[in-house]
Amino acid sequence: MSTTGASPDSAAAGVPPPGLPPGSGTLPGSSDEPPAALPIGALLNALAQEVSHGLQERLHLIVLEARQVGLRATQMILLAVLAALMACSAWATVLVAIYMACTTHGVSWPVALLIVLLVNVAAAAAAVRVAYRLNSQLGFPATLRMLTHIGHSHPGPEAAVERPGVTPPTPYPVNPTAPQASPPA
Repeated sequence: MSTTGASPDSAAAGVPPPGLPPGSGTLPGSSDEPPAALPIGALLNALAQEVSHGLQERLHLIVLEARQVGLRATQMILLAVLAALMACSAWATVLVAIYMACTTHGVSWPVALLIVLLVNVAAAAAAVRVAYRLNSQLGFPATLRMLTHIGHSHPGPEAAVERPGVTPPTPYPVNPTAPQASPPA
């Protein structure tokens, strides 16, 4: 124990012992010299450990989130398959209903089957037509138009004649709120 009556706990907490005036800020045995600087190797080692720890935490978070994304994607695919199966059974029910309605109204069964076949083929043709229209949007058409027209003047309506099915981009004014200049007379 020290002779001034200060306990080691009060010295560690920064509380001055009873013999020093409050606010003096110095403890017995302390000096006004700054603490010895740590060697640069120790600082670099500590920095490397902190960076490594931070990277490990972030990678762990990425792995956990990737697992969640994988589980959610699997659930979405399974639900899509289930919905497709339900849609198929509903479509089969519609076809059976058409067949039953035809045979109930006196249509022979081969003709009723032909009607069901024609309804099915018409629905398939409509689905193929929609898929074909969506196919034209798969190649990033707006991005390709923009990239092909960089550095060139606006192609105008004649460009649509050169490439059927592709509409040229619309030129936008720089400031849409600014009054438009009238053409020279």
